[in-house]
Amino acid sequence: MKKIIIFCGLLLFSVQNLPAQSIEQDYKNRVKQVLAWADSSSSLDFFMAAAKIKSGHKKQGLQHFTRVFNRYDTAPAGMFTIYSLMTSYLAVENELPAKFKKQIQDYMARADFFRGDTENHFCMYYIGLYLAAQTFPDLGPEKWYTGKSSAENQKEAEQWLLEWMDITTSIGQGEFDSPTYTAVMLSPLFGLYQHAKDPVMKEKAGLMLHWLIADYAVEHLKGQYVGAHSREYPDRLTNRLEPESLMSGWGWLFFGQTEPLFNATLVSAALSDFVIPEILYYIGTDRSKPYVHTETKRVRNVIRLGSEKNPPVYKYTYMTEDYALGSMMGGGILQPIQQHTWDVSWVTKDSQSVLFTVHPFIGEKDLGMFFPEEMKYSTNMVARFHTYYGSEKKWSSSSPYEQTFQHENAIIVLYDIPKGVKFQHIDGFFTKEMDKRQVDESGWIFCQVEKIFIAYYPLKPYQWIDENDHYRLQSSDGRNGCIVEVANQSDYQSFETFKKQVRKNSLAIDTYDQTGMVAYTTSSGNVMVFSVDGVRKLNGKNINFADYKLFNGPFLKSEINSQKLFIQYKDKGLVLDMSTEEKALLIPEYICQKVDRDVVLSGKMDDPLWEKAETMILEDAVTGKPGTFNTSVKALYNDKYLFVAFQCEDDYVWGTVTEEDGPIWDEECVEVFLNPASCAHQYYEINVSPKNVRFTASILNNRTPERPNDAFTGLTDYQVEGLQTKVYIDGQPDVKGGAKGYTVEYAIPFDQLYGAPNTPPLPGDVWRANFYRIDTPVKGQRDHYAWHKTERIAFHLPWRFGYLKFAE
Repeated sequence: MKKIIIFCGLLLFSVQNLPAQSIEQDYKNRVKQVLAWADSSSSLDFFMAAAKIKSGHKKQGLQHFTRVFNRYDTAPAGMFTIYSLMTSYLAVENELPAKFKKQIQDYMARADFFRGDTENHFCMYYIGLYLAAQTFPDLGPEKWYTGKSSAENQKEAEQWLLEWMDITTSIGQGEFDSPTYTAVMLSPLFGLYQHAKDPVMKEKAGLMLHWLIADYAVEHLKGQYVGAHSREYPDRLTNRLEPESLMSGWGWLFFGQTEPLFNATLVSAALSDFVIPEILYYIGTDRSKPYVHTETKRVRNVIRLGSEKNPPVYKYTYMTEDYALGSMMGGGILQPIQQHTWDVSWVTKDSQSVLFTVHPFIGEKDLGMFFPEEMKYSTNMVARFHTYYGSEKKWSSSSPYEQTFQHENAIIVLYDIPKGVKFQHIDGFFTKEMDKRQVDESGWIFCQVEKIFIAYYPLKPYQWIDENDHYRLQSSDGRNGCIVEVANQSDYQSFETFKKQVRKNSLAIDTYDQTGMVAYTTSSGNVMVFSVDGVRKLNGKNINFADYKLFNGPFLKSEINSQKLFIQYKDKGLVLDMSTEEKALLIPEYICQKVDRDVVLSGKMDDPLWEKAETMILEDAVTGKPGTFNTSVKALYNDKYLFVAFQCEDDYVWGTVTEEDGPIWDEECVEVFLNPASCAHQYYEINVSPKNVRFTASILNNRTPERPNDAFTGLTDYQVEGLQTKVYIDGQPDVKGGAKGYTVEYAIPFDQLYGAPNTPPLPGDVWRANFYRIDTPVKGQRDHYAWHKTERIAFHLPWRFGYLKFAE
């Protein structure tokens, strides 16, 4: 065999997702509920008007649309208005009289939409402006409230949106993980995804929907957005079923684990054809095994009192089936006004609540870092709009004197508040929904909520303040803090057993006033050492936040600045790729299971080992839609072979080529493209016809996304020694209508494939690969199938290969 080894450079990528029928149908049923709710609503909202029209009540919808429009035509308008107007209008454009389009077009000249000053504001505003400019493409500056032409408005909007997408997928969101404001980034994105005419923008919007939903899914617990948040209001923090906690409604729409929770932002999703991917549904609902998930986000733009424009935020979440413990590791001022640094969140049969502490800080630095106004006036200005801000009883706050250190189900929170700072106390939130709240003589406060056990150790004296539905634990010492450990009932025989274990845990706090350092040994034996100057040690090793990824956990993985998110749930995989300017690519990832013996090839796929393999579905290579015939692929591996099997439905199975390496692609065949080195310009092609004629080649390819039509060469003197293939035809070959289909099985020796980092591949190794089928119902007419669509009749586009990941 002639060995061909090519050293390769960088690669790009692509996708499909295959929602399970029941998950898809359940989601569509919830969409119908959203439309029915909006249809029945009298709220003066463009979304409600569009829902009425979509629901078949055109007359009422048009009347409602007019009432809403008349309201906004004489009132101040802003980013909420422009995105909801354009998303709603475009959803029912074909149902509206021509006068409506003229009315909206004229409105653009005088509306004077307020843009806002936060990430969610900009997202709504620029998506609305983009859709408006796209809808009215020929208007001059005099016809726009901006004083710019349609082309200029669309360019400005596109520039901001692409920059936002780039920075979010590179170093994280700035207004991140907000139970309220994530909703008004998702909602306009659904409108952009549904109505953008530019295919690149449409695909990028679709990828960002996947990205934000995945980000939410890993921190979703039965309707709650758990852990630390960039922005949330005090009443919504303490009451997770508060209707204005909008993401609880989105949790119901995506995952369906709660009673319906409706809000207007959901209607944009209901007006689109988006369906929750099966993999994201499972990530958002499967809590059968506890997991740790970490991620990096960014501080919103720092305009002064800081050395970085967007310092990183390091988040840590420990998730179980009933509770989650989450924090911004580090603490400090990471967002103004509405920061929520840490909490224990739980969901039980009768309770959905939280436990956390806060320093209700008020200071010029909190606002001066982020707002351009004169600092000495900013406090009063903010307090006018957010009346709780100046209150020492507020439950959401950022403080420069708060630090956190979490490991799994335990957290240490420290405060070092100088004298004279507002306010000189820390507060802990303890809901009255708890079944037990016991102050132990050891100093621990033990709480139980059904199957959840919580141990809370206050570092300084405190008092209980009875406030309606909760108790406020208030402590006025400046150098202060707490230690918290949480457990499920399944971890212990009883609540008493849990308390006994926690009392035994080593707790070193005697020198805290002098050294600012505490140490705690958790129930699982981990030693946490933490000081107010930021030193964090776990079992003697320093915690280094520089090791944090953009996402890192069992479901999501992404390197900072990679602009790629690898999503995995058991044997299902998906990759989101924003790293190329060509377009956003959703790329399939196949988890190839390892077996302990060779698969016995018969051509019939009758070896029981095939039951271990997940199924890939091949669809139309150009459109990504189902083809004329069903085609599926499975793969397995052991230390010697990669095993691949195709099942091809077909009523006419034929072939005339009999010589090896002949042009079987001109008739009918299945094709395996393997790129072990994940390189841009060399890979292997191994094809088999229904007559078991084989074509093998090493491909040298000059094509790139920028030059997709450049030449490629197939080196057919490359032969795969030891290659095994078997074919079975179900029915009569070479007779039109005489067959039901055919099956092809491969055993491809690893030692004949070059460029892989390991031979045989090690568990966790990833290759690039694609799987194709050519069906020829009539000679000269070919149908092309692919695992991932190529969007044109061409298979040799290596940046569009999927990912083949070798599992244990």
